[in-house]
Amino acid sequence: MEGDAKMRIIAGSAKNKRIKTLPGEKVRPTSDRIKESLFSMLNLNSSMKVLDLFSGTGNLGIEALSRGVNYCTFVEISRTAFNTLKENVRVCRFENKSELIRGDVYNCIKKLKNQEKKYDLIFADPPYEQNHINELLSNDYLPDIITSNGLLMIEHSSKELPNLEEVCEVKKTIKWSIIKQKVYGGTYLTFLIKEVK
Repeated sequence: MEGDAKMRIIAGSAKNKRIKTLPGEKVRPTSDRIKESLFSMLNLNSSMKVLDLFSGTGNLGIEALSRGVNYCTFVEISRTAFNTLKENVRVCRFENKSELIRGDVYNCIKKLKNQEKKYDLIFADPPYEQNHINELLSNDYLPDIITSNGLLMIEHSSKELPNLEEVCEVKKTIKWSIIKQKVYGGTYLTFLIKEVK
């Protein structure tokens, strides 16, 4: 993408609002086709709290807010993406339903755990092929910030698939179960739930 690229909100209170993304490949927003398919699989409601990790300019979290979830926490480390995220939240008028955190995702997960935060739905759309998938799934604190019936959705490349056996070898335990995977060309959506102890 070049220039002042934009994405659109597909449904809900902010339907058809144009939100900014960034030129280049560092921020890789979920396409409308994949986003529409993703949200058709989610059973969102007005009591849900959402966490959007590696949120970029807020494409997924803002879509969830538009569709009526209670609250969304966004986490993004890039200053440029974070500033665009703030603008997108403002344009869609979701400031009162949003918490924006600029920082490292893994440090923020630990802080949220220490604050005893819990989320019903967690989006994670990390940069492709940088070993974030297994790092997320082996994180000690991530299972503590999702509700017992919560859902974790990771968007990732077909070249970097979740490997729960490898995670188990490292951590000596598996904290997640894959319940569904959807493939769109070279993009996977993997849905996970917490293992019941």
